[in-house]
Amino acid sequence: MLARENRADRDLLARLQFPAERDEAFEALIARHAPRLLGFLRTYFRDAATAEDLLQQVFLALLQT
Repeated sequence: MLARENRADRDLLARLQFPAERDEAFEALIARHAPRLLGFLRTYFRDAATAEDLLQQVFLALLQT
């Protein structure tokens, strides 16, 4: 299962390079990873606002790659 998820993530990351597919791929990555990452950040920083800011920075950085 993990190998399939990794392959799916690689496919989504590759699709970010194509303008016609970018929005859908980005939304799929957010839907898949944002909840778990936000939970981790809230636990680690113990501050919801900081966690949400960092989550946004992570996904913005992803768009810029």
